[in-house]
Amino acid sequence: MRSFRKFRGLGRDDRGAIGVFVAVGMTVFIGSAAIAIDMGHVMNARAESQRVADLSALAGAAAFIHATGNADVVARDWAEQFAANNTVDRTSVAINKISDVDVDLVNEQVRVTVHHTVARGNPIATIFARVLGINSVDVVTTAVAEASPASGVSCVLPLMLPDRWTENGAPGSLNFYDDGIDYYEAWNPDGSNASTFTGYSQSNIGDTIQIKHNTGPGYPNESWYYPIAAGGLVGGANYKEHIYTCPDVEFSYYIGQQIPTEPGNMVGPTKQGFQELIDQDLGALWDPGQNCIVDVIGGTCRGSPRLRPMPMFDPTVAPDPGRQDATITNFAGIFVVGTQGNEVIAIFAGYAAIAPVAGGGGGATTTPFKFLRLVE
Repeated sequence: MRSFRKFRGLGRDDRGAIGVFVAVGMTVFIGSAAIAIDMGHVMNARAESQRVADLSALAGAAAFIHATGNADVVARDWAEQFAANNTVDRTSVAINKISDVDVDLVNEQVRVTVHHTVARGNPIATIFARVLGINSVDVVTTAVAEASPASGVSCVLPLMLPDRWTENGAPGSLNFYDDGIDYYEAWNPDGSNASTFTGYSQSNIGDTIQIKHNTGPGYPNESWYYPIAAGGLVGGANYKEHIYTCPDVEFSYYIGQQIPTEPGNMVGPTKQGFQELIDQDLGALWDPGQNCIVDVIGGTCRGSPRLRPMPMFDPTVAPDPGRQDATITNFAGIFVVGTQGNEVIAIFAGYAAIAPVAGGGGGATTTPFKFLRLVE
């Protein structure tokens, strides 16, 4: 006959032991859950902090594009301002533009460090881990952004100007290129002549440019412009649209590229297009002290749709009127000031492009324009 062991009920000591075991187990479980929840909370805060560091560094590096004459000060201001407009763990971010922002003028890089630490009085507070005596966690994130040379430029103005030259002629010929007398040294795309080329350079930032329609064949006046069929689009309406907007944003322009000129004089569409461009940002001013665009003189530098890249051509091979291909030899960033009669008044604003293109293409190596990227 099969025998069965009689089940014995738990005694008081047994129940106490199990109670202690359950209590310890619950404590371990709660502790593990608290750590898991707070780890997720801290990781989310770290991701937010890294995002702020990344974007603040990019905002600072934009100074090398929009405020080349005052990049160190502007980079620190823009990085600090961008950070202050964001939050981490639902708390506004505060960085010190002197100690938390490092500007490398040689390599055109900006490093931003965002601190959320006990030492700064703003650590990331825990939620449940406090029961274990962990009240906060330090989080520090860093990012480095760079204004890198672009290989091409988009959104150019649909007209070309002659590049600068060294004037060696008589005083009466100062505005015209004289073959065999004046000297033009094209900028070399490999950068070998970047500091000595005779076109527009950093020293020309702030110079006024008067843009007039070309009046005939032959060597050009320094202010003559030649309308071009940007993006392959032709006609007065398309030409005007290219001035005040960017219908060919995905079309890239490169040094050495050939662009067909427009056969008409385009005086009317040129003036109308530039006025519509100015109307998009009527309050923009050029600050000669800071060499950048501001709302009020001495105010904070900023960008503007009135800051556009313009292709340049070699004055020794000026295109004649009528439809033909013209070769891009350089670019200049200009800030459009206004119009006077049929002339457009602009300021050379450095090599500032709305949409520089990263990577190779077009058979060219690089342009003086820059695009922003994170390098760390």
